[in-house]
Amino acid sequence: EVQAIGVLAATSSAMRGCLWEDGPFWRVYAGPGLEGAPITSSAPELRDQFRKWLFHLDGEWVQAFREFTEQAEQHVFGADYRQLLSDAKYMASGLMPSDGPEAIEDFAQLLRSLLSQYSAALLDERAIAERLVTVVERRTDVFTEAQISAVSVAYDESVERAMLDRDLDVPESYPHELWDGPDDFEPEDDPLGGLGGHEAAMWDAVAAPAPAEEFDDDAAADFWGAALRDEGSDFFAV
Repeated sequence: EVQAIGVLAATSSAMRGCLWEDGPFWRVYAGPGLEGAPITSSAPELRDQFRKWLFHLDGEWVQAFREFTEQAEQHVFGADYRQLLSDAKYMASGLMPSDGPEAIEDFAQLLRSLLSQYSAALLDERAIAERLVTVVERRTDVFTEAQISAVSVAYDESVERAMLDRDLDVPESYPHELWDGPDDFEPEDDPLGGLGGHEAAMWDAVAAPAPAEEFDDDAAADFWGAALRDEGSDFFAV
């Protein structure tokens, strides 16, 4: 819906005036997202308040998300990093430079922490982590080059750890040291495929995560990033 408004507003100056630049329209459209907005607020101010509400970037948003991740990590079954990474990606897609360099830097540090703690060996977590990094790399209007590089490095290191752990878990000498059959036996002779085939499948899985089906926040990021420059989980429960 939000992206459709941007598309319509770009079709003509008249549509822009009655949609994008119209304060009463935003009050009706945003509903509870503009609760408490002063009656004198302009359309740009209302849009910005709605954006912050929509992406949970209002108030002490970095601290709120940090506390949420800390609580999740204390869960008896451990943190659901798939959900945490998805939430972080959604928030990153809605950021704007006006959210402040200090808050954005704190958020970038939190992203690096998440990327250093999740398990890249779990394909669903790694797929979302990769999409998070993609969003950050695209948001050069928000993140500095150093922040983007640090987030990317944290992701690369997580993948390297998963590969190293996988190599440690499967000794290179196995299964030949345990094989008491003919000396000329080759793994491909095994009707079950041998450990070699299993290792290959594991390696392919780590190297090529399956895409996760989830909310398409790329469109939302494109909308807010372009339109404004031209002028769920428990954490996201409202």
